[in-house]
Amino acid sequence: MVTLERILDRKNIEKALLQVARNKGAAGVDGMLTEELQKYLNSNWRVLKMELLEGKYCPKAVREVEIPKPNGGTRMLGIPTVIDRMLQQAISQVMIPVYEEQFSACSYGFRPKRNAHQAVLQAQCLLKGGREWVVELDLEKFFDKVNHDRLMSRLSLTIKDKPTLSLIRKFLTSGILKDGVETVRTAGTPQGSPLSPLLSNIVLDELDKEIEKRGHAFIRYADDCSIYLKSERAAKRTASSITRYIEDKLLLKVNKEKTKVSYGEQSTLLGYSFEKSPTQSWMIQIPWTSINRVKRKCKALTKRSNGKSEKRVLENLKVLIEGWINYFQLATANTRALGNLDGYVRVRLRMHQWKAWKRAPARIKGLLRLGASKRDAYEHGHSSKSYCRIAKSWVLTKTMTNKVIKKRGYLGFVDSFYLKKKAQMSMF
Repeated sequence: MVTLERILDRKNIEKALLQVARNKGAAGVDGMLTEELQKYLNSNWRVLKMELLEGKYCPKAVREVEIPKPNGGTRMLGIPTVIDRMLQQAISQVMIPVYEEQFSACSYGFRPKRNAHQAVLQAQCLLKGGREWVVELDLEKFFDKVNHDRLMSRLSLTIKDKPTLSLIRKFLTSGILKDGVETVRTAGTPQGSPLSPLLSNIVLDELDKEIEKRGHAFIRYADDCSIYLKSERAAKRTASSITRYIEDKLLLKVNKEKTKVSYGEQSTLLGYSFEKSPTQSWMIQIPWTSINRVKRKCKALTKRSNGKSEKRVLENLKVLIEGWINYFQLATANTRALGNLDGYVRVRLRMHQWKAWKRAPARIKGLLRLGASKRDAYEHGHSSKSYCRIAKSWVLTKTMTNKVIKKRGYLGFVDSFYLKKKAQMSMF
């Protein structure tokens, strides 16, 4: 049972405080940092709790921050104050066990013991089972479009405690501060708050139940939803009818340009793609869009003008590659694509080194130290060629070899991928 007294229970608040401190994150509109929250609560918790119980507490506005999307455009994040983050976390901790009993087994996003890998593996199973046509639904600015009245109506079906419902509505309608101007929020649950993922699942659980009622197999991860059917005709019919349901019943907007019906090999899910082998088995792959995305990140990390040492650049690359490989560990190895990535990064590292040497004397000395002959070192040390041309020239590829770069700390995509696969095999 969800009540405000349970939410404000000491153990629940301590757990929420610990989670907010662990997540860290930026300050809200009041400038308070996560490190200052414990001290604030030590002095003010009794007053804060009394305000909450009496219904007098008013959340502060969220600070709006825009971050770029991988496919273009921006996504709006709303950053609450650390006090409001703690309270939302406390609410979420009490609500999650209650709603977990109601949620669909086909929903994987922002839920305990569920993740993107499970969703991708389930998609592979559906494709292998003959459901090879996919409806990929795209909800237009979902987190900005959620209807507050509809959401509160859904919440009231499970939560009967009016003070809790009142507090949640206050969080939903708290203002947004951008460029010093606060505006009233009439719709949406901005990403960035601990409560937003749970509320989004509650809103879209209604969609899950509708798809299940129609007998379709599907996978939903937050606002990404893919429906798997056995024929193109059925997929097109489903796409049309589900779009009408979402817009007319859920009062959400479907992006018709991005919503598509495609054969399994043209579909993507959570950054993964799928390929049908000659033996009719479906394999999980890394699409070129994901490879190009990480390539751009590598380019940013190895920028010559970033002022970072080679050691720092290599450390940052290691973190990026490990995280990327951990995420894409389900994929079948694409040695050619990963090898091309490694080749690209090594060129960037050679360019970074050439830039770091700056002038001819340092470049000559560096080339000699790497084993170049005096003649080659002096000839290329005074070269006026571009960084890219020098990085690809034989004098650097033969001296600052792949082996040298690896010794300096660059393991690379190919080796990291196979080490991950080897570690997986050793677990069985």
